[in-house]
Order: sequence, then structure tokens, then C-alpha cells
Amino acid sequence: MRTNSWKLFRILTILISLVTAVFNWRWTTGFLAGTAMCILLYYRTDTYWSDILDSGTTKGSRYMFHFAINFLLMALPMVLAALFPQIMNIFAAALGLLMIKITVTVEVLLPKGKEEARS
Repeated sequence: MRTNSWKLFRILTILISLVTAVFNWRWTTGFLAGTAMCILLYYRTDTYWSDILDSGTTKGSRYMFHFAINFLLMALPMVLAALFPQIMNIFAAALGLLMIKITVTVEVLLPKGKEEARS
């Protein structure tokens, strides 16, 4: 993601966190747990594909291991929210896991500046 995307990501995360904090703190904790895992998954995937492209080869076992770990990490905030509903909300955790997708969608919908439109 570009620098502008990360800025928008931070703005949306803070905005949603503040809105959820007004209504229910469990929503905020679930959302922040999901968002933290979303960031970790993004960097894991970015590093993985950078390594693959740099080396030029991949092994099937490494590929499967990477995605198995990613699926476990995706499930972690949801499982924790299901086990501890008094601490965090499962739906807010799911929303947090989708934050990068939401950011990219919002970024596409926003009008571009003059400098960005030229490049």
C-alpha cells in the first residue's frame, strides 16, 4: 500500500475506534484486535511475496505453511472474541480484519488530487 493509503487507514481506524468507543467498549477492543491482526497479516504477506519474487522459486510446502499460519492468525481474533464475549465483540473483530480492504475501497471512491491524477 502507498503512503496515502496508510494515512487513510490510520484515519479510518481512529475514526471507527472513536465511534465504537462511544457505543460500547467491547466493540472497540474487538475492532482493535482485528485491526492489529490485519496489519500483521499484511506485513507477513508482503514479506512472503517479496521473498518469493527475490528468490524466483517456491516450494509447495513453504506456500502451504505460510497460508496455514495466515488462516490461523485470521481466526485468532474471532476465536478470542467468541471465547471472551465480555471483553470483545466478534463482529467488530471481523470488521477490523477487513480494514485494509475497506481502506482500499474508500480510497478508490475518493476523488484524486491533481498530482495523483497525472501519475
